[in-house]
This record gives sequence, C-alpha cells and structure tokens, in this order.
Amino acid sequence: MADRPGSSVPYTRSMSPETLPLSRKKKIVFRLLAVTGSILFLCLGLELILRVYHGSMTSFDPLIRNSWERVRDETGHARYDSELGWLPKSEGAWPNGARFHMDSTGSRSHASVATTGEGSTLTLGDSVTFGDEVEDSETWPAQLQTLIGRPVRNGAVFAYGVDQAVLRGERLLEVHSPAQVILGVISHDISRAQYSYYYAWKPFFRLVEGELLLCNVPAPRDPAPQGALPGVRRALSYSHLANSILSRLAAGWWSPGGIAEEHENGVEVSARLIERLANSCRQNDVRFLLVTIGVPAHLGGNGNLVPLAERVRDSGLEVLDLAAPLEKLEAEQPETVAAFFVKGGHYSAIGNAWLATRIAERLQGR
Repeated sequence: MADRPGSSVPYTRSMSPETLPLSRKKKIVFRLLAVTGSILFLCLGLELILRVYHGSMTSFDPLIRNSWERVRDETGHARYDSELGWLPKSEGAWPNGARFHMDSTGSRSHASVATTGEGSTLTLGDSVTFGDEVEDSETWPAQLQTLIGRPVRNGAVFAYGVDQAVLRGERLLEVHSPAQVILGVISHDISRAQYSYYYAWKPFFRLVEGELLLCNVPAPRDPAPQGALPGVRRALSYSHLANSILSRLAAGWWSPGGIAEEHENGVEVSARLIERLANSCRQNDVRFLLVTIGVPAHLGGNGNLVPLAERVRDSGLEVLDLAAPLEKLEAEQPETVAAFFVKGGHYSAIGNAWLATRIAERLQGR
C-alpha cells in the first residue's frame, strides 16, 4: 500500500472515486469563502476610503437621482417650466468655478455697453450660446454686444433642443421686440428635438400628416424613465465604490433616464420649426440669422448640421456656417482649436471670442 502524494489517506486501487473528492470539496468551499471574504473586505475598505475622500462617512443618500429630484434638492442649475421643460435658476456655478447670473427678463446677465440707438439682438440656443463653463462677460453673446455696440440679450438655455429654443424664442419675441434674432445650433440640438426626455421631461414635436404637433405640454414631473434592473441600480446607488466604477464602465445604464427618443425626424422637425420662427420674425420686421456652430469630432461632431443648413437655405433663410471653418482651422492649427474648449467640452472664453467675431462680421456686412 502506498500513500497518494499530497494526502495522508492511504491510497488503494479499490478506493471508490467518490471518497477522495469529499475532502477536496471542503477545501474548495473554504477557499471560495476565503476569496469572497477577502474581496468583500477589500470592497469595504475602498468604500470607506471613498467616503472619507468625499466627506460623506455618515451620509447614506442615493448617489444617482433623476434631474427633478436634484432640482427639488435645490442643487443643479434648472427650475421647472411647464411649457419649456426647464429654465435656468437665478444664478449658479459650474464645477470649474465660473458663475452665471440671470437678469429680471430671464436672460443671462452681462455688462451693458454704450449703444448706437439701434435695436437689440436676441440670441437663442443651447449651452454653447448660454455659455456653460464661462463667466457672464465671456459668452459669445456678451462679446458680440461689445463688438457691435448694441444690446444683446442672451435667451439661450443649457441642454435645449431646437424645439425648446424655438418655443422660447417665440415667447421672448413678445417680451423684447428685438431688431434681430440669432439662433445658434450644434448638431446635438437637432437630435434633442427627437426626445421627450433629456435628463428631464421636455416638449417635443411630431410630424402628423405633414404638420407639426406639439406634445408633452405641460411637461410632466414624473420620475425618469427606468432602464434595465432598476432595483439593482437603486440598491447599488448607496455605494461610493459602485458609483465610481459604474459611472465609468456603464454610464448609460448607471445614470437613470438619460433620454427617451420619440422619433427620428430631427432634421425635418428642426427645419420646420426654424422656418416657423423665421416667419414670426419676418412678420415683425425682425432679421433672422441661423448660425450653425461646430464642435470637434471627439465632442460629438457636426453630422446633422449640413442637412439642416441645406434645408434651411432652400427656404431662403440666412445661414452662417461656423462648423466648416472650425473643421478647417482644426486641421491646420489643432493647438489653436484645442484652446477654444474647456475641460467640460464647452467653448472657452477664447472660443467664444472667435464665434462672436465671425457673427459680428456677418451682422456688419463684412
């Protein structure tokens, strides 16, 4: 009789094969328990470290919430508006320290300038025109005001689609009676016109028998649309470690209710809405200018801008293309264009100056 190597149990050929694995199964179970315990201990340690780092050792609030939960908590930059979805709060600050302030008319504040006595300009659009991540005086509407020497009112709102920008423009036309209206559009604004929810519920338009139909007004205040496994996500939302990992590796699933898309007619819907706004301007003897604003490919690119610009030009409207010049400049001077954008992806003060200069040249006939 001989012992099996690595075992104290005598080994014989007649021993049944079911006898030996019993001790091994126990060892495997113990090893799995040890590994599991080690992983749990490591996770607990990392969780404590992250809680100390974020200063939230005693906080057990969920780390992911939909937009209106954040608004109700008086964090974030938006307040509810039944017709537009949201509007900026009276003031706020971006993570980079830049601040914004709104004036009594609901436009973003910036310093007044000596004027020529001519009429004002109303600007509309999304975060690029509103001026996310730059100071009040650094937005392109503020810098445009200095260049042309006439009042410019910044009526843009962050995260707006073309649909919301047009609806807000129709509202502000009656308030400000401007001499000219400028609508700044990036490619993503056209996609947003397809959404009923973009981190908050919003109005949108459908094409029904060839006509625009406004939907989702008043904007709901219901919870965000839920993705897959909402219970699992909710349970994990109390963990800083889970938030740190999943916000990077599965951001689309982790952040609930990012978007809800209703159709794929963004270009046609946007073009028709722009034509509607331009017609309202024409009836009030107001000049209308559409400015297509480019962003580099790594920030989303300009895919929808070309078909939209062509469609709007075919309607006889005035279009200033600033996407193609940006692409050309980026190919020739990438370092220059890199300075046009801040870390969060919006135009910097330098980039806003570049936009303002080219818009001023168009307005002044150069």
